[in-house]
Amino acid sequence: MKILPIQFSLDKKEIERFNNEIRTTSKLRHPQIAAPMAWGAFHDGRRYFATQFIQGQPLSNWLDRSPLDSKFALSVLYQIAAGLDYVH
Repeated sequence: MKILPIQFSLDKKEIERFNNEIRTTSKLRHPQIAAPMAWGAFHDGRRYFATQFIQGQPLSNWLDRSPLDSKFALSVLYQIAAGLDYVH
């Protein structure tokens, strides 16, 4: 979930930037990119969007392990690169 802080939720420029991010992200369809599922505003005016839940462990859990298996590390890097390549 991404929440736009209240000080930015009052700024039309920041709101437009946030809405552009939601529009752009909602058009992406890739296995390495979490799709937005819901967006809107809380009662206090803060904007938000929530992405799909992806089962698994955070990457940081794997990076904290030592030593990291090189085949696994390359697999993860490939998946990250594939998602970035798709976006850019």
